[in-house]
Amino acid sequence: MMRITICLKSLEETSHKTGRKPNSSPQGARPLWQLGLVGLAVMVVVLLALGACGGGGADNAPNTVSMDLAEFHQNGLTVKAGETVHFANPANGDPHALCIGKDNQCAPQPGAPDKLNTTTPVTTNPGDTLDVVFPTAGTYLVICTLHPGMQVTITVR
Repeated sequence: MMRITICLKSLEETSHKTGRKPNSSPQGARPLWQLGLVGLAVMVVVLLALGACGGGGADNAPNTVSMDLAEFHQNGLTVKAGETVHFANPANGDPHALCIGKDNQCAPQPGAPDKLNTTTPVTTNPGDTLDVVFPTAGTYLVICTLHPGMQVTITVR
């Protein structure tokens, strides 16, 4: 308690010598607490702007499978029956030939979406997005016949 009293007396003496209240700023300067609020506001605006930009565009969209030059960005995706999966091929990507398959060949499977359930793959070019509705519960392997080993498992619940 004695330390507090000494500090208060010291502040009181300082204010008498300078003619200002403790915690006040020289004329024209903002108090420190106002500068802290301005800094906080600027930081919030910057973070919101960065958050709005995202990091990967299509990678962040729901139910999106992004492709690269010769691979899918993820190994699997789970969706509800009737939902659409977006296969996004970036503008700087390669062409891809997609279908339901195995062993790098199209292999139609009961319940798979008609668009990919063929013996001939569907071609996507750089910049394309292929939207496919998966209507039936099951597990489907989507492959690219142009790039061996390029596959993604779509699980439909």
